[in-house]
Amino acid sequence: MNDNKNQCCWKSKYKPDSCSRKALDDSGYCLFHKVNKNEDEGRLFWEAINFDNESVNSKDNPYADLIRHHFVECYKHGSQYGNFNGFVFPKHKGVFNYKFKTLNPRDTFHFIENTFENDCLFDNYDFGNNNVEFIDVTINGIVSFEKAIFRRRVVFKNTNLLTYRSAPGRWPFFDTVFNGQELKFIGGSIYDIFGIKLSENTDLIIENAKISDLRHADTDEGFIFPEAETYRIAKKQALRHGDFNASSKYLYKEKEVTRKELFDIFRIKFKKKNNITGNIARWELASKYLFEKDFYEVLFKFLGESIKKYIIGYGERPARALLASLFIIICYGVAYWSFRLHTPNESPDLWKSIFFSIVTFTTVGYGNIIPTPGLGEFLASTEMISGVTFIAIWTGTIIRKMTR
Repeated sequence: MNDNKNQCCWKSKYKPDSCSRKALDDSGYCLFHKVNKNEDEGRLFWEAINFDNESVNSKDNPYADLIRHHFVECYKHGSQYGNFNGFVFPKHKGVFNYKFKTLNPRDTFHFIENTFENDCLFDNYDFGNNNVEFIDVTINGIVSFEKAIFRRRVVFKNTNLLTYRSAPGRWPFFDTVFNGQELKFIGGSIYDIFGIKLSENTDLIIENAKISDLRHADTDEGFIFPEAETYRIAKKQALRHGDFNASSKYLYKEKEVTRKELFDIFRIKFKKKNNITGNIARWELASKYLFEKDFYEVLFKFLGESIKKYIIGYGERPARALLASLFIIICYGVAYWSFRLHTPNESPDLWKSIFFSIVTFTTVGYGNIIPTPGLGEFLASTEMISGVTFIAIWTGTIIRKMTR
């Protein structure tokens, strides 16, 4: 190994932060910031990260001097206090088990601009009474925080958490305990948070984070779709805190995702029922649907959910009901005016037709203008039914929002 005395050339992209260690070799980077470590360097890296006094003082540890030199002495004011900025975690597998007990309570674990060349494994790790930040982290393998414990604020920002364990029943945050005040996912991406354990005091915040649209196979408990399940958990957590604005936002997203997944559920059931395995052309699969009774049930349910979305915003967007009401009033008014479907109609007047449409829609019915027999009466009847329905919907959604 080249005893290069030059300082590590790593520098942060976003803030004036650099490494105070000496370069490991001609690459110009120290052990922790070097890319593409060989097997010995990867093993040394994990020895250093999971360093403890017994290991470093052991006569049987050939890397003891290097660990002390690179990790303890050269970075006393960095990693000793939870600063892992820019570290490149090697392809050589290892599980994070940082043992420094000198990390002060309420200090922060900083994982900023890190690269995990293989797996990101924090299984069973207790982060203590420390904040944790994962910011601009690149992960090229498995993500797993299974049974890890977080007791304070946790932030995942611009970090790709889409990779996951393919083994059945394993999810990135399965049995992960969050007892802190906040768990934030800002930007980046998430596979899902199925199996997560949140305390009553934890605010779950999801802002501009992409959630996987990959599908889990059906389980004994039914179908689990990561995106809908994530928003469902976030909605329930917001309701526990009485944050109705946040719960409304997550409810809308959950319903929208569930609407889109109706055909996915049908397709999975259909292929399972007919023992269809492997890939099959969409047009061929669609042609088989036409003979399935369940297909039409799903189709009508999808259309119903679409009406709920665009007309009332799943009960969370009262303005949509108002706009839909105005649109209906104007359409009926134009129809009355175009075909002279109300009397008196001697001088066609668009405003009078719209006025007649308003009093019909609201079921006020002053009586100074009446519909003509036949088509006029039919349209007026359908408008009254629409009016009663939309006014009830509009009133209900507004009262619901106000009482919250």
